[in-house]
Amino acid sequence: MLSRPDHDFKFSHPRRRSLLAAIAAASVAAGVGAGLADPASGARPDCSADDALTWFDTTVAATAAGGSSVRVINDRSWAISWTAAARALRTAPRKGREQFSRAALASALHTGLSALTSGQQEALDAALADALARIPKGRTRTDGVAAGTREAQALLADREGDGLDPASISPQIEVPAPAPGIWRPTPPALARPTTAGIAYARPFALESAEQFRPAGPPPVGSEAYRAELDEVRSLGRIDSTARTAEQSFIAQFWFTSAVPLLQQSLRRGLERTDALADRVELVALFYIGQVDSQIAGAETKYHYWHWRPVSAVREDPEAPEPGWTPFETTPSHPDYISGTSLYAGVGQAVLHELVPQGPGRGFRLTSPDFPDTPRSYAGWTALGPEAVSARVLTGIHFRTAGKDALTLGADVVGHAVHIRDDLFG
Repeated sequence: MLSRPDHDFKFSHPRRRSLLAAIAAASVAAGVGAGLADPASGARPDCSADDALTWFDTTVAATAAGGSSVRVINDRSWAISWTAAARALRTAPRKGREQFSRAALASALHTGLSALTSGQQEALDAALADALARIPKGRTRTDGVAAGTREAQALLADREGDGLDPASISPQIEVPAPAPGIWRPTPPALARPTTAGIAYARPFALESAEQFRPAGPPPVGSEAYRAELDEVRSLGRIDSTARTAEQSFIAQFWFTSAVPLLQQSLRRGLERTDALADRVELVALFYIGQVDSQIAGAETKYHYWHWRPVSAVREDPEAPEPGWTPFETTPSHPDYISGTSLYAGVGQAVLHELVPQGPGRGFRLTSPDFPDTPRSYAGWTALGPEAVSARVLTGIHFRTAGKDALTLGADVVGHAVHIRDDLFG
């Protein structure tokens, strides 16, 4: 197994036209924006004056254009910026609360995103100027700006050295000796395992990466294991005759689109939430959950080191298929647990907890790869199960790796919501 590096991490509870064009471009690419709002859902069709939605779209644009190619680093940027905003809003006075809060939100996000994204300063400055121009001048606005800046700077300093930087995320690690059930490099790249260092990063809310570690995959050779192996062998192979056209579409719909699909879901949740402070905390908890679940998920992956279906099918002692190939290329890290299922699990859990009225009628998600073929969902809890099945249908995960990821994501979210006042108070 991995030995932990010597990190001394302490636990912390921690229009203008050009800008609008950038936001619109990012929103279209990610499938977010006012175009998703369906009047029949109860959401307002024109949300342009809503500060949380405007800054949500600004964050989408900034992280898409100036963020990292590593998901957890972008999620960290969201978590820091929006948590700082949530903390600043909680300091709002009773008199002038709305103006203070709007100014604090703008200032916190401008400060955080300026520090955490590259090449976005002009757009972020324009967003701040536009936001402040719509708030009456005076002491209340000035105090709100100061609060937002203060909270963002403090949290940026607190998260310095938290292990969520490129060098820490992908260290060189020792791979266990080959054995049945144990991960080995997968074709075609046969690359060393990636992102193992996320397991050692400092969480936002969790007490430790292993706090909610799941029980593990079914033992190799067990009846449950054989059933899951047979399922992925049949449905997940590139030349499957058992996988339907609809199933193939689901697999491809989710394969590279987890981020925009979940951002669309979160934006719908914001449209269904009334108070500004609640909207801000919804985004913050969503991304705290995403970061912490990735930390917990990496710890789980490299604790169990469970092999991928391509290895299991090719080396199956009972019915080996040396030429078996999955529908999509297998990523270079262990099977258990599924990252995409984990992300979906966190998303549906946060939205189910904080937006219990659901997404309303006409809730649709659009993959950037299939912009003309959206999928409809009846509620938040329909997201996770489909993500789980999608990973099986691509041939890159066993089903338990997805099911247990949903549970882990829900556990992480439950804990973060439980200590909500500690995180934001």
